[in-house]
Order: sequence, then structure tokens, then C-alpha cells
Amino acid sequence: MIWTATTIAEMYALLDEGLSWSAVGARMGCSKNTIAGKLRRLGQRPRPASEPPVHLPSPPPMPSVRTCQWIEGDDPRAWVFCGEPVWRGVYCRACFARCYQRLPVAA
Repeated sequence: MIWTATTIAEMYALLDEGLSWSAVGARMGCSKNTIAGKLRRLGQRPRPASEPPVHLPSPPPMPSVRTCQWIEGDDPRAWVFCGEPVWRGVYCRACFARCYQRLPVAA
């Protein structure tokens, strides 16, 4: 796209109407990234999002290598590690038994 004073004015007019970058690009025959790049080169900051971004909670701290790493609970925001001393691999004896169960042999 060739940017002239007229096309820049048209872009700003469409943005002032409240159109999204992709809608402005569609009306002007280019992509939203073309609009975003031109605004950036003109020194414009992106418009703030209408809704704040969703931030996931930070993961729980990892237990030491020598404590059981079985996770209790289903909600990732409330995970708690078992913390018992390791028996095999990364699990204590009780959690190892829950994790690795023998299947019955077919007759």
C-alpha cells in the first residue's frame, strides 16, 4: 500500500469511528498488520484493550527433588504437592501405588 496524506487521513477517520484495525484494513484493502505497522511508524500507541488481559496464576513452587511431587487437587491455582520423602522416581510409596497400579491379567 502506498501511504499518502489522504490515505493516512482516511485511516485516522476510520479509527476515530471506533473501527478495529482489521475493519480499517478491510475497508482500505490491506491487512490489520499493515494498519498496525503504519500506526507504529507514526509513533501511535495501540489503543487499550476493551477488557484487561487474563493473567494465569503463577505455578506453585516446585518441591525439592527428594520430596514427592504428587499434586493434590484439581484447581491449578490451589495445587499442593504431597511433600513426603521420595520412594521411587518422584513419588512417595503411597502416591506411587496410586499412580502405578497393576492391571489384572486376562485369563
